[in-house]
Formats: sequence, structure tokens, C-alpha cells
Amino acid sequence: MSPSFDYLKVCLIKSVADSSPMRTRTRRLTAIITLFKPRLKDLCGMWLMVPFALAAESPPHDVVLSAAQFATYSEMVRTNHPALRAAHERRLSAEAAQSAVRAVADPTVRASVSASSSRGPRNSEDGNLGYGVEQRLPIMGKENAARELAAREASSASVQEQVAFETVRRDAVRALLQLARAEQELALNQEDNDWHALEARTSRARYEAGEGSSLDVLRFESEHAQRRTMLQLAEQEVAARRGSANRALGFLPEHPLATFQLPELVEAPAYNQTLAASAAGHSALVRKVVADLNRAEQQVKVTQRSGRPDITVGLESSHYSGDGGWREGFLTVSSTLPWFNRSRYRKDVERDAALLRAVKADLADVRLTAQSDLFNWLTAANTAALDANNQQREVLPRAEAAFQAALTAWIGGKATLTELFETRRLVIESRLRRLHAVADQWEALNEVAFLCGDDLTSLLRQVASERTGTNSESKKP
Repeated sequence: MSPSFDYLKVCLIKSVADSSPMRTRTRRLTAIITLFKPRLKDLCGMWLMVPFALAAESPPHDVVLSAAQFATYSEMVRTNHPALRAAHERRLSAEAAQSAVRAVADPTVRASVSASSSRGPRNSEDGNLGYGVEQRLPIMGKENAARELAAREASSASVQEQVAFETVRRDAVRALLQLARAEQELALNQEDNDWHALEARTSRARYEAGEGSSLDVLRFESEHAQRRTMLQLAEQEVAARRGSANRALGFLPEHPLATFQLPELVEAPAYNQTLAASAAGHSALVRKVVADLNRAEQQVKVTQRSGRPDITVGLESSHYSGDGGWREGFLTVSSTLPWFNRSRYRKDVERDAALLRAVKADLADVRLTAQSDLFNWLTAANTAALDANNQQREVLPRAEAAFQAALTAWIGGKATLTELFETRRLVIESRLRRLHAVADQWEALNEVAFLCGDDLTSLLRQVASERTGTNSESKKP
């Protein structure tokens, strides 16, 4: 049986880390060189390829997410998502309804033929053919009120279309961030699984060479089995997140997507009155409720004017069929009498007035909610940035140093496997926690942009300009 490369690695590490006398270590190295002399050329080539192999373990991601990338995918969503097409068609329908409102009611035309007995009126004198036309006059303001209501409904449909786009854009950005986090977690789980697999093979080779114990082999193989399961779960999570991202972008679940990487950490803004005013005035939900408020105000006016009478003017003319001559004509004026149902019309007005007050209360509530959510999301963004920086600068370097120290001590027989596994777990947890913190910060900034009625590019540009202005003011003497 030819010697394995794992056994060679164990022997080399043992020869360097062992505290045995120099003569013993020299004999061991000589035996290794003699044993592997026919393959030294290949082994040297393998060691020279180690840096390239390590670099190949983490292939570069296709797309590094950023505010510009989010804007690109947002435009893709605008033209591809079926929900936005439905909102667009509703807006077109509301605009068509606005144009369809009649300025005046349709006239009414009437024709009649009369017949009489010998004891009745003489048709030759009174006429037996009647013609008439009636027109309801637009003088009570009902038509103008209906036209203004249709205009506000069209404006509301336009606002709802924009709100639908901003909502879908927010959901798409969130889905892309979750997919990028899942893919980077998968890469980290793959790296951890490969390390445990290598160490499991190494411990097996050491045991077969009489350098290790069966307990070490079982513990390494058990840990490797757990990491393999975690890797499979991570693969399932990526598949689920990819399906969610496709749904958010308006594609089928199996649509191919690039591999994503989380964006770089940014400096999040603090809560200030400018952002609070933007959330209170330009939030998607606030604009939607404002449009509903405008419509409710006009609906009250329409209901009030529905209690006014309808005035109709008519012309009537009679002719005789015998000679076709005209006999007489009439000018008529008619009116409805809404006063008999005055109490019912009053209840209609009270109904719409109550709905108007409810919408006003909704607007006040939505504005408070928007400002409260803005404060919470900004706090979450800054907290995530603090956590990510702390993991990168403080926790991760110490965890990696502890792992390297535990690995060296374990190779020299001065540390237990429990200590090695624990320090390795600290490294993986720190890297995972930083990934989560970066994703959480961008998800929070995405929510802030949604609350301010803006996109991430404009929000970050605004924050950068405000910070530049603040720095300029602080430098003035």
C-alpha cells in the first residue's frame, strides 16, 4: 500500500513540532525523504500549488451587491413584475374613468302619436303628432363634483402604482440581501466542512500509523458528520432564498440567478429631523393615506350636492299628420323634490363625514408609525454596524489567534480536541455573526429608504452630503 499524503503531512508536522532530540527528528525526516523520494517532484509541485488551491477554495462571487446594483434590479422589477403591471392597468382605468365623466347629462327625446274619437278633440286643430326634447341642466354643481372626484381617484391610483413599485423594490432588495447572506454562509459552511474532512482523514492516517488514538478519529469523524449535515442544510437554505429572490424579482423559482456577495459595511445615519420629516411626509403609506384623504374630502362634497334638486328644461311641439302643419309648442321646466328625503340625504353626509374623520385619524397614526419605525430601523442599522465592526476588529482576530494557538498546542500534545473544536467554533461564529450584521444593516437601510420614499442610492448620497456639510461646518474657525 502506498503511503498517503495525509500521513506525510502528519509526519512532517510531528517532526517540526515534536520536542524529541535533534538526532531522532533527523532520522525521521531522512526516513520520510527516502520513503517518498520517487514522488518528491510531484510533492514539491503540490506544495507550490497550495496557494493557488487555497485561492480556488473560495471562488469569486459573480455580483457584489451595492446601491447601484440594487437600482439595476429595481428597474428590472419595474418592467417585469406582474403586480406592477396590474397597478399600471388600474391607473389607466382610473384615468379613463376620469375622462369619461360627462359634463352634461344626455338629453331625452320623445315622440308620440295620438288618436281620438268623434267626441274627442279634433286632431286637425290640436295635432296628432308630438315631438319633445328634455335636458337636465348642470347648474347644481353635481357634474363638477363628480368630475373632481374622478380626478382624485385617478391621482390615488397613480399614487398606489408608485407605492406598489416602492414596496416591490423594497421586497426585492431584501430578498437579494437574504440570498447573498445565505450564499456566503454556504461558502463558510463549505470551508468549515472541508477543514473537518481534512482533519478527519489526517486523524485516521495518524491512527493507522500508530501516532493517534481511536477517540480522536471518532471525534473528528463525528464533527465532520455534523458539518456535512450543516452544509446540506445551508444548500437547502440557498435554494429557498433563491426561489424567494426570483419571486420578488417577478421570475419563476427555477430562473437562474448570479451568485451574490453582501455589500460593504457603510456608515449609517443617525435619527434627525430631516429624515423624520421625510418619513412623515413622503413615506409610501403616508402618501397612500393622503390620497385616500383627498378622495374622502371630495366624496363628502359629492354627497352634499346629491341632495340638491335636478332642474330639467324641455321643448315640446305638436303637428298634424294630415297636412304636416305645426299646431302648438311648449317650453317646460321640471324639478325633483329632494326635500321629502332630507333626513336620508343628511345621513348620507354624516356617513361620508365619519369616513373622512377616520381617514384623518389614520393619517395621524401612519405618520407616527412612520417616524417610530424610522427611529427603530436607524437604531438597528447603527447597532448592526457596531456589531460588524466589533467582530471584524476585536473578536475575529482574537478568535483566529486562539484557534492557531490551540491547533499548535494540540499538534504538540499540549491541548485537547475539545479546546481545538471550541476555538474553531468561535472563529466560525464570529464570521457568521459579521455576515448577519452586514446583512442586517443593509436591510435596515433598505427599510429607511422605503420609509423616506426614496431608494438606497439617493439615501446614501443624502447622508454623505449631510456628513460633508457637517464636517465643513466643524472645520470653520
